[in-house]
Amino acid sequence: HPDQGYTGSNQKYWVELGSYGGVHVTLNMDGAAGSGENSFDHFTIWQAAANSTSGSRQFYVTNIGNVWARNDITAFSDIRVKENIRPIENALHKVINLRGVMYDRIDTGEKNGIGFIAQELEVEIPDLVKTDDKGLKSVKYQNMVAVLTEAIKEQQKQIEVLTQKITELENK
Repeated sequence: HPDQGYTGSNQKYWVELGSYGGVHVTLNMDGAAGSGENSFDHFTIWQAAANSTSGSRQFYVTNIGNVWARNDITAFSDIRVKENIRPIENALHKVINLRGVMYDRIDTGEKNGIGFIAQELEVEIPDLVKTDDKGLKSVKYQNMVAVLTEAIKEQQKQIEVLTQKITELENK
């Protein structure tokens, strides 16, 4: 049976889904307990000292999909789980054709977001775009780092060739 509680001062109801070694997982809801108006507000993983009821947030997910982490978010990238490894071809060309934009979200009301339009990105680098079962598209931004790294390397090679040509012309 999970712990649960209600803090009336800010109209929050919570359920502790579990804890282990000072790490707690809670589901927090808006509205008064038992009012029938509870709705998911956020999911939190937090860490506290032994016998403490407060601590620091380690991981936090809101009901509109914002995610915060106290430390790094990492993805497995070990060569032991990969095969068919190949270079990213024409990375600079792909990056040059992209359009970074600022936007306002109509579904969350968030203003001045920065990113890509998934449908535009999908034309150049389809592997960076996911489509859910309702057709809504999302971008794997973390994977863009590899494309940008290869684009910079391609551009650096161009700079080195041009620098060499300039040096040759100056020495004539």
